[in-house]
Amino acid sequence: MNSSFLSLVAAGLALCAHTRADIISYSTSLPVLTPSALAATTIRLQGFDATLGTLTQVKLSFTSEIVQSAQAENLAGSGAGFTFLGQDTLSFGHVGGPALFHSSEIQFTRSATLAAFDSVLDYDGVSGLHFTQNGAVLGDYRDANLAAYVTSRTVDFSAALGAISTWSASGGIMLAGSSVASSLRLAVEYGYTPALVTVPETPTFAVFAGLAALGGVIVVRRRYASGGAFTPTLS
Repeated sequence: MNSSFLSLVAAGLALCAHTRADIISYSTSLPVLTPSALAATTIRLQGFDATLGTLTQVKLSFTSEIVQSAQAENLAGSGAGFTFLGQDTLSFGHVGGPALFHSSEIQFTRSATLAAFDSVLDYDGVSGLHFTQNGAVLGDYRDANLAAYVTSRTVDFSAALGAISTWSASGGIMLAGSSVASSLRLAVEYGYTPALVTVPETPTFAVFAGLAALGGVIVVRRRYASGGAFTPTLS
């Protein structure tokens, strides 16, 4: 086999031995939870399996919906107005570690005027009101601490929901209250360089077949150029 053909084979091997980056992802979701229930919940994601290759990147995606509810009842004999302001934030991080992500503050506001007390304390009717508002929180975080994710076990996270509610009323006697809760979805995306694969991909076979055919043409042409006859043989 001549040196030209060997050079072509070497070039083909170099072409086939390209570096490929792969991605694998996992996610978990929590239902709507109150701040205390959320704080007591451990969020678990699958760690990266080192047998897949070398971990090069970790991307965390955080999606949540904050649900802010409030109710008011005017207990006075005349109409009265109120204004409600809710200020809520979400954060998450590794269990026992610092927060990795803090959401921007989500604000909920509501103002209304309620009629004189209708004798029924039900946060409804003409003297009462109950309302719910929703707000979405989402974001991405790229964690440089790759070693924390290379494990056959789960990677554990915790989340915190902070809420501040403020009421102001103009005249009358207002009985008011509010609550906040949040759903949560946390996903991790692992970028990695795969371990060496010994089985060639389909394009690799095509390259080798092309090189073999080209090598045969080169050999035939050299024989004709030297004046020798080409006689097919069976083996």
